[in-house]
Order: sequence, then C-alpha cells, then structure tokens
Amino acid sequence: MRQRALAQYTVLVLALLFLGSLGCAAPGPPRYPVRAPDVPKQLYVVRHAWHTGIVVKTDDVNPHLWPETSDFPEALYLAVGWGDRDFYQAVQAGLGLLLQAALNSPASVLFVIGVPTPLPAYFPSADILEIPVSQQGLDELARFIHRTYKRNASGQTIHLGPGNNHRRSMFYLAEGEYSLFNTCNTWTSEALQAAGFPIGTALQASGVVRRAQPYGRLIQARVSAAGD
Repeated sequence: MRQRALAQYTVLVLALLFLGSLGCAAPGPPRYPVRAPDVPKQLYVVRHAWHTGIVVKTDDVNPHLWPETSDFPEALYLAVGWGDRDFYQAVQAGLGLLLQAALNSPASVLFVIGVPTPLPAYFPSADILEIPVSQQGLDELARFIHRTYKRNASGQTIHLGPGNNHRRSMFYLAEGEYSLFNTCNTWTSEALQAAGFPIGTALQASGVVRRAQPYGRLIQARVSAAGD
C-alpha cells in the first residue's frame, strides 16, 4: 500500500510540474482598465511556497457585493484562499490527505484572514505581488469571491472555525470541487480573470505569479525555490 501511495504521489508531482511549466501567450490589456482621473486600487497575489491567495484592502471593497467582509470589521486587509477542506484545515497535512485532496476531495473551503497590519509585516516569508486595478475590476473580484461561499438552506454561510495560525480568520464551506486539476492556484487564476486580467490558468504557485507579474510589481520576494 505504501508503494502504491508513493507511486500515486509521484504521478501527482510530475503532472503538476509538467502542466505548471507550459508556456502562456503574451498578456493582453486588462478588461477593466483604470481610466483617468480615477485613482487605481490595489490587489495583491500572495504566494506561500506552493500556495497562492488574493488580498485586497478592506476599505476598497463594496460591502454590498461581498457582504461577508462584515465578519472582519477591524481588518486592514482581507486575504482569501480556496482549497481542499481536510488538507487546508489540518495542523499537519501528510501524504494521505494530499492524495485524498488530489484524487477524492470530500469538500472545499474558502479561507479568509482579517489582516491587521501591512502585508509584508504579516506575511514576512511570502512573495507579494501588487497589482493596480480599477474599481470595476475590484467589484467583479468581490462578486467572484462572494459566489464562492457555499450556503445553507437559509442562505447563510457555513462557518468551519478559525485557522490554526491566524487569530482573525475563518474557514467557510465553499463551492467548487477540489482536484488534481482544480487547486488553490487555479482558483487564484480565476479570481484574477474575474478582476479583468486575461491571464492563463496556472496549477503551480510560481505560474500564477509569472502570469500576473506583467500587470504589477513584486513588493516582496521571500519564497525559496520550493514549488517552482
């Protein structure tokens, strides 16, 4: 059984490396450009080794489009990621949970952190890409995130508890089926696409950053080569 699990894991890693290395076309202009005299807002792609997420400034978000922001009334920023329920919430996720997530995920979650400080201070070991975005692009991103929450029969979001290392955070049951080819990084890619950036979908964290970087600038580069 151990050899079989290792073989499956090897297939998983090779598939991710192959698909993450595929080239992409030159990026086109944003669908929702910033037009003078408007001042651009900022969104951020934060990369933690193999995982990516989206960050926005709380005050820039229209609460009518993303009403769940009211769960974090004192947050300076909102950091959002999506992934497999069991793997994402585990204190120590081993090979078994990795294989389950890739091949037979039971459910997905949305993870939101209410960040109380500037991003480099809160995520000192992450790559942080800052991307200017129009208010329309930010509004479309807010709609995309709002649609990701799964709801109960009363239309309420389903809270699953806070993250282990983040006091101001919450896991929510989410829409979408996590799999080998539908990961946290493809979700981040789709979030950027919703905001109007015509990037290709990436399975690897490095691919997300590489595709999005022509639209912004790295304000922090701290991640090692792991996941590249």
